[in-house]
Amino acid sequence: MAPASLLWRHAARLALLALPAGHAADEGPREESAMPRGQIGWPPSLEFLRSGSDGEFHDFVAPLAEMTKLSYTATYGSYYEESDANATVEGWARGRLEANPAGGGMRALTFVQAATGRGVIAFRGTDLNRSGVSGQADMCADDVLSGKPLRAWCKRFTNETLDYLTRAIEFAQAAEGAFPGIEWLYTGHSLGAQLAEVLAAIHHSRALTFAAPSVSPMLRNRTVVDPALVSAWSEVALYNEWD
Repeated sequence: MAPASLLWRHAARLALLALPAGHAADEGPREESAMPRGQIGWPPSLEFLRSGSDGEFHDFVAPLAEMTKLSYTATYGSYYEESDANATVEGWARGRLEANPAGGGMRALTFVQAATGRGVIAFRGTDLNRSGVSGQADMCADDVLSGKPLRAWCKRFTNETLDYLTRAIEFAQAAEGAFPGIEWLYTGHSLGAQLAEVLAAIHHSRALTFAAPSVSPMLRNRTVVDPALVSAWSEVALYNEWD
């Protein structure tokens, strides 16, 4: 099953894990109120997802799942759908800023809700079709991020193209400049989830992601952020058995 279709299964409350793992468990049970209605900007903690109603959980997560789906279907690659090229999510404006290189590379979309001062950057995950340039670039970038030796054919891509983390950092900086006054939350699936969580840690922001790989090694090796100092409920990753 394609990664884009798997995202819909995440919208149900299946599994909720905060990063870094273990911090929330150490705190013991606590009652957290739901996210206040009409709040400007994102809540300082996502812990309300643990104890809020199923409806509140769905209202918060479902738009982010749809944005993450669009990061696959609205950008060039194996999952691209022309009908989604300019699509957005109900209640959100699709930002004019996007990363969608035709020759392969890091891909991301922006979504803005001006009335609440909120913005979302959705990073696309790995294109699993290795027959096209999109999937080939993603495979090579995955190797770069994990520190594996590059295959010989990865030389068709420049080092700049395959450095998805640096490109993601630059994209987030560009989004801050393009939309002053907007507070950003980061989302994504798989490889995109990994980028989203690293960006959130760097910017002391929030991330809600789907099927995220471990981010601690990347934080240690590629940033100055100590994973142990990342607030447990500033980043939430959702997982399920089908993905």
